[in-house]
Amino acid sequence: MIAIPLTKNFSWRNPPLITIGLILINCFIFVVFQYNDDRHQNEANKFYFASGLFNLEKEFYQIYFAEQKRAIIEKEDPDTKYNEQEKQVLAFRQINGETGFLEQLNSGRVISETDPRMERWRQLRSEFNARLNKVIAFKYGFRPAYAQLFTSITCMFLHAGWAHLIGNMIFLWLIGCLIEYGCRHITLPIIYLLGGMAGTGLFWLLNPSSTGPLVGASGAIAGIMGAFTVFYGFKKVRIFLSLGFYFNYLTFSAIWLLPLWAANELLQMLFNSNSPVAYAAHLGGLGFGAVLAYGARRLPGCLDEDAFAAVVEDKAAPLLECALAHIGALRFNEARPLLEEILQHEPDNLAARQHLYTIDRQNPAEPQYHQTTSNLLTLLCRQAEHFEKACAVFRDYLKTAKPPKLSADQYIRISQCFVATGNCSEAQRILFSLIKKAPHIAGLPTALFKLSQGFQNDGRKIERIRCLKLLQQHFPMSSEARAAFEQLKKQDS
Repeated sequence: MIAIPLTKNFSWRNPPLITIGLILINCFIFVVFQYNDDRHQNEANKFYFASGLFNLEKEFYQIYFAEQKRAIIEKEDPDTKYNEQEKQVLAFRQINGETGFLEQLNSGRVISETDPRMERWRQLRSEFNARLNKVIAFKYGFRPAYAQLFTSITCMFLHAGWAHLIGNMIFLWLIGCLIEYGCRHITLPIIYLLGGMAGTGLFWLLNPSSTGPLVGASGAIAGIMGAFTVFYGFKKVRIFLSLGFYFNYLTFSAIWLLPLWAANELLQMLFNSNSPVAYAAHLGGLGFGAVLAYGARRLPGCLDEDAFAAVVEDKAAPLLECALAHIGALRFNEARPLLEEILQHEPDNLAARQHLYTIDRQNPAEPQYHQTTSNLLTLLCRQAEHFEKACAVFRDYLKTAKPPKLSADQYIRISQCFVATGNCSEAQRILFSLIKKAPHIAGLPTALFKLSQGFQNDGRKIERIRCLKLLQQHFPMSSEARAAFEQLKKQDS
């Protein structure tokens, strides 16, 4: 099961520096320090079997458990058939996983110190350990049987492979940004470190004799996930939920993610015991992260409550997605009602207006095409960033509409878009036509004066003077005509 909260949009003007920093640290350590881990691990394993160390320890191990009548790979399923190589690997894990065996062997309680085999064993075991210590994950990973405070910290910055690293960093990015934007900068690294150590601690408590190294940022990220559920509490958040055979976008209170995530980790730990994933570390981090967040909420000034505001459900996105599917299949009649429903809730939804224009453009003789175009142009003409698009839509409309049926006000607005985008000649054709057909339209003097300024910016003196004279001729009482008079007077002088 995967349940991922969807990150809010952020600006690079205020980037989540702590989250980015943690990601870069993890990636740097893996790329720079762990790049040879696989090679060193393989070399150590080859030495273990080729040097005769395996045969020696296998013999000593059988002596160690002779009284209990336990055998090598006894712990595995007796009904499973293993080839020789698989038996060696299983025996290797069992031997090196028994801390009591190695401790007693080293102290001379399995084989007498006077036994000549002991000296050879010590030499081979020393060489093997030296080779293993070249593996960064082994040296600095957390091994419960040899627990150290230092490795409980270093282990959360190490990873077992590219897939392990990339998966963890994706989750760190998605959850870390949400936490960082709502807290003091120091809060996120504290939760990361203490949550990771708590996860390591629970793993240690449940597997005290384990000799294998625990590595990965999963426990620390689980701590951030636990904190996320408490910071948002009963506020609604949008998540992506996948059960393998089913996936969907859901919206519900963030706090319910805590038992959902915890139950998933607990079930995995109980029924997938052979998995290399440290589910106990996830559980520990998740729980302690929630506790830390509970404490942080009570510290004055620690949180920005506005940042943890409930996520407003986006009703338009699923409708738009469905409408696009219909448009792609040329089912325009099915797509149109969906786009109209979006516009009932969000009249300024530009994507819906554009797709509705695409649909109605198929029938330019229908009255709704003209209204759809007018609505789209009105929206596009509001913001300078959309002026180019407004001009393109208008040109397309003139080609398809026979005849065009826009209002005079709409023509004035689109003329301003042409002036703003440096297409003064097209604006001139529109405004000069309006002077002939509807000279009393409000806003026409202003538009004509702006056109004269556009020609001035383009260095087109003749066209500018013509616009100013038209202002004096057709709108003599307007303030724009008086301004035109002053400019022409300066021009003559």
